[in-house]
Amino acid sequence: MGSIMLMIVGTSTSLFGQIFTGYLSQRIGRKKTIAVFAMTAIVLAIPTFFGLYNADSAYERIVYTIILIIVATTGFGPIPAFLSERFPTEVRNSASGFIYNGGLIFGSWAPLIAVTMLSKGGELVPILLGMNVIVGSIIILIGAKINPETRDADISQ
Repeated sequence: MGSIMLMIVGTSTSLFGQIFTGYLSQRIGRKKTIAVFAMTAIVLAIPTFFGLYNADSAYERIVYTIILIIVATTGFGPIPAFLSERFPTEVRNSASGFIYNGGLIFGSWAPLIAVTMLSKGGELVPILLGMNVIVGSIIILIGAKINPETRDADISQ
């Protein structure tokens, strides 16, 4: 089981996790769902990267990949709804698209950062990769803190 299997596991975990957190945000709110997953990512990012980096078997790598993806990406499930509920109808699509895709542009740097760090080797790799997730999670927490809850918001204007 190589990197192809980890990609399949990671992508599937992210898909089903984002569906779950989208559903969860309908129950407990967008901000709370996003914040809970961001805080969990802050706590678990470095230990999970250490486990993944030092895993001896493919099954260990799969378990750590699942944990990492759950805490690092599934919290994004409510973000499209959250963004759609933040803007008036005149600019809703363009504003949401600009912000969401702007985030994707910055997020797309993560694999480049990871490959660069991994190619350098060293014991700091899990810490540096974890810090990458932690910084992103802090940015998400700030956004959750300064924005209002949008669940059940009237978006007809």
